Amino acid sequence: MVPVMHEEREPEMRDIRPRELAFAIGLGYARPPGGTVDLQMPNIASVRLRLPSGITFEPTAIIGNSAAETNTGITDTTETVTTLALATLIRLPVIRHGRVDFEILGSIGLDVVKDDPSGDNNTKTTTSFGIGWGIGIGYWLSPHFQLSMSATNSILDITSTKQDTSATTSTKDSVTNFALQFSPTMTVMLHLYN
Repeated sequence: MVPVMHEEREPEMRDIRPRELAFAIGLGYARPPGGTVDLQMPNIASVRLRLPSGITFEPTAIIGNSAAETNTGITDTTETVTTLALATLIRLPVIRHGRVDFEILGSIGLDVVKDDPSGDNNTKTTTSFGIGWGIGIGYWLSPHFQLSMSATNSILDITSTKQDTSATTSTKDSVTNFALQFSPTMTVMLHLYN
């Protein structure tokens, strides 16, 4: 009796992942350390750029400006808040088994918020820089759908605050946090790839 060979199974597993540059949009749930999740409504969305090698970038960009005006009948006041935030999560698959990828995650981000209340010489600028790490598992339902679960942690956070006190003077404060920890933010997401 000759054993049955299943040679077509291996190419099928290779074809389950996108082979070319691929873009994705996803929706899911995020739970911060010690937090809770309402399963009735997803609370996170993201986009992904997957290279043919499997390395995936999950960028975030915010460019915003908001103004709040208050009229007390005597004076008018305006407070303007400007935000610039750029960050990315990088996903590196290190183990592939069938439809499952085990991934090492890295993140880097920069955030600048400028708060300018009414009046002169009172602008407050807060700059934050962060680096993080994590692990993740992705399950390929098809070449177009991936279900993933991630656990991300912060390694380094630097926050600097500059407060104007007059036309020529200001105060500056800086806080640096460095910790090798596993107190993760958990995310579960479903992404649709092109």
